[in-house]
Amino acid sequence: MSIFEQLSRREREVMEILFSLGQATMGDLAQHMDAPPTRPALRSIIKMLEQKGHLVQCGTRGREHVFKPARAPEREGQAAWRKVLSTFFGGSMRDGLAAYLNDPSVNISAEEIETIEGLLAKARQRSQEDSSKPKPSRKPKAKGATKTHPKRKPRS
Repeated sequence: MSIFEQLSRREREVMEILFSLGQATMGDLAQHMDAPPTRPALRSIIKMLEQKGHLVQCGTRGREHVFKPARAPEREGQAAWRKVLSTFFGGSMRDGLAAYLNDPSVNISAEEIETIEGLLAKARQRSQEDSSKPKPSRKPKAKGATKTHPKRKPRS
Protein backbone atom coordinates (compact mmCIF):
# COMPACT_ATOMS: atom_id res chain seq x y z
CA MET A 1 0.00 0.00 0.00
CA SER A 2 1.26 3.44 -0.88
CA ILE A 3 1.84 5.86 1.98
CA PHE A 4 -0.02 8.49 -0.02
CA GLU A 5 -3.30 6.69 0.67
CA GLN A 6 -2.85 7.28 4.40
CA LEU A 7 -1.98 10.98 4.35
CA SER A 8 -3.86 14.26 4.44
CA ARG A 9 -3.63 16.55 1.41
CA ARG A 10 -0.93 18.71 3.07
CA GLU A 11 1.07 15.70 4.29
CA ARG A 12 0.92 14.23 0.79
CA GLU A 13 2.12 17.53 -0.69
CA VAL A 14 5.12 17.60 1.69
CA MET A 15 6.01 13.99 0.85
CA GLU A 16 5.71 14.60 -2.89
CA ILE A 17 8.12 17.53 -2.59
CA LEU A 18 10.53 15.46 -0.51
CA PHE A 19 10.45 12.59 -3.02
CA SER A 20 11.00 15.09 -5.83
CA LEU A 21 13.90 16.94 -4.17
CA GLY A 22 15.38 14.01 -2.25
CA GLN A 23 15.73 16.11 0.89
CA ALA A 24 14.58 19.54 2.02
CA THR A 25 14.47 22.06 4.86
CA MET A 26 11.24 23.65 6.07
CA GLY A 27 12.16 26.69 3.98
CA ASP A 28 12.58 24.51 0.87
CA LEU A 29 9.22 22.86 1.51
CA ALA A 30 7.43 26.19 1.97
CA GLN A 31 9.03 27.51 -1.23
CA HIS A 32 7.73 24.55 -3.27
CA MET A 33 4.25 24.31 -1.75
CA ASP A 34 1.11 25.73 -3.32
CA ALA A 35 -0.13 28.33 -0.82
CA PRO A 36 2.29 27.30 1.93
CA PRO A 37 0.94 27.11 5.47
CA THR A 38 2.34 29.17 8.34
CA ARG A 39 5.70 28.06 9.71
CA PRO A 40 4.13 26.59 12.90
CA ALA A 41 1.57 24.69 10.79
CA LEU A 42 4.31 23.32 8.53
CA ARG A 43 6.33 22.33 11.60
CA SER A 44 3.26 20.46 12.86
CA ILE A 45 2.85 18.62 9.52
CA ILE A 46 6.52 17.60 9.59
CA LYS A 47 6.20 16.42 13.20
CA MET A 48 3.18 14.28 12.28
CA LEU A 49 5.03 12.75 9.32
CA GLU A 50 8.00 11.98 11.58
CA GLN A 51 5.73 10.34 14.15
CA LYS A 52 4.07 8.26 11.43
CA GLY A 53 7.53 7.15 10.27
CA HIS A 54 7.28 8.69 6.79
CA LEU A 55 10.17 11.14 7.02
CA VAL A 56 13.39 11.43 8.98
CA GLN A 57 15.76 14.21 9.88
CA CYS A 58 19.04 13.68 8.03
CA GLY A 59 21.13 16.67 9.09
CA THR A 60 21.13 20.42 9.24
CA ARG A 61 21.70 23.23 6.76
CA GLY A 62 22.56 26.45 8.55
CA ARG A 63 20.06 26.66 11.38
CA GLU A 64 17.44 24.49 9.68
CA HIS A 65 16.90 20.75 9.95
CA VAL A 66 17.05 18.77 6.71
CA PHE A 67 14.43 16.06 6.16
CA LYS A 68 14.15 13.16 3.72
CA PRO A 69 11.62 10.40 3.07
CA ALA A 70 12.03 7.34 5.29
CA ARG A 71 11.29 4.97 2.38
CA ALA A 72 13.21 4.74 -0.87
CA PRO A 73 11.54 6.65 -3.73
CA GLU A 74 11.69 3.56 -5.97
CA ARG A 75 9.71 1.49 -3.46
CA GLU A 76 7.07 4.18 -3.01
CA GLY A 77 6.96 4.77 -6.77
CA GLN A 78 6.23 1.10 -7.37
CA ALA A 79 3.34 1.20 -4.89
CA ALA A 80 1.99 4.39 -6.51
CA TRP A 81 2.29 2.84 -10.00
CA ARG A 82 0.36 -0.26 -8.88
CA LYS A 83 -2.35 2.02 -7.46
CA VAL A 84 -2.59 4.00 -10.74
CA LEU A 85 -2.84 0.79 -12.77
CA SER A 86 -5.50 -0.58 -10.43
CA THR A 87 -7.53 2.64 -10.30
CA PHE A 88 -7.45 3.73 -13.94
CA PHE A 89 -6.60 0.63 -15.99
CA GLY A 90 -8.20 -2.30 -14.16
CA GLY A 91 -4.74 -3.49 -13.15
CA SER A 92 -3.64 -3.86 -16.78
CA MET A 93 0.02 -2.98 -17.33
CA ARG A 94 -0.59 -3.11 -21.10
CA ASP A 95 -3.40 -0.57 -20.96
CA GLY A 96 -1.47 1.73 -18.62
CA LEU A 97 1.65 1.72 -20.79
CA ALA A 98 -0.41 2.11 -23.96
CA ALA A 99 -2.15 5.18 -22.54
CA TYR A 100 1.19 6.69 -21.59
CA LEU A 101 3.02 5.85 -24.82
CA ASN A 102 0.10 7.01 -27.01
CA ASP A 103 0.10 10.44 -25.36
CA PRO A 104 1.43 12.84 -28.03
CA SER A 105 3.16 14.97 -25.38
CA VAL A 106 5.36 12.04 -24.29
CA ASN A 107 8.83 12.15 -25.78
CA ILE A 108 10.92 9.04 -25.11
CA SER A 109 14.60 9.00 -26.03
CA ALA A 110 16.20 6.14 -27.96
CA GLU A 111 18.19 5.28 -24.82
CA GLU A 112 14.99 5.01 -22.75
CA ILE A 113 13.39 2.79 -25.42
CA GLU A 114 16.44 0.53 -25.37
CA THR A 115 16.27 0.27 -21.58
CA ILE A 116 12.54 -0.50 -21.70
CA GLU A 117 13.11 -3.19 -24.33
CA GLY A 118 15.72 -4.80 -22.06
CA LEU A 119 13.32 -4.72 -19.11
CA LEU A 120 10.58 -6.26 -21.25
CA ALA A 121 12.94 -9.04 -22.37
CA LYS A 122 13.74 -9.84 -18.71
CA ALA A 123 10.03 -9.80 -17.80
CA ARG A 124 9.26 -12.11 -20.74
CA GLN A 125 11.98 -14.54 -19.58
CA ARG A 126 10.64 -14.53 -16.00
CA SER A 127 7.13 -15.13 -17.28
CA GLN A 128 8.25 -18.08 -19.41
CA GLU A 129 10.22 -19.55 -16.49
CA ASP A 130 7.23 -19.20 -14.19
CA SER A 131 4.86 -20.84 -16.67
CA SER A 132 7.20 -23.81 -17.18
CA LYS A 133 7.46 -24.57 -13.44
CA PRO A 134 5.12 -27.32 -12.26
CA LYS A 135 2.38 -26.06 -10.00
CA PRO A 136 2.41 -27.59 -6.50
CA SER A 137 -0.41 -30.07 -6.12
CA ARG A 138 -2.47 -30.54 -3.00
CA LYS A 139 -2.72 -34.02 -1.62
CA PRO A 140 -6.30 -35.04 -1.00
CA LYS A 141 -7.20 -35.66 2.64
CA ALA A 142 -7.67 -39.21 3.70
CA LYS A 143 -11.31 -40.13 4.19
CA GLY A 144 -12.42 -39.43 7.74
CA ALA A 145 -9.41 -37.22 8.54
CA THR A 146 -10.17 -34.39 10.93
CA LYS A 147 -8.52 -31.05 11.20
CA THR A 148 -6.75 -30.42 14.52
CA HIS A 149 -5.12 -27.28 15.82
CA PRO A 150 -1.34 -27.88 16.22
CA LYS A 151 -1.29 -26.68 19.84
CA ARG A 152 -4.56 -28.27 20.94
CA LYS A 153 -5.22 -31.84 21.79
CA PRO A 154 -7.88 -33.55 19.71
CA ARG A 155 -11.30 -33.77 21.32
CA SER A 156 -12.31 -37.13 22.65
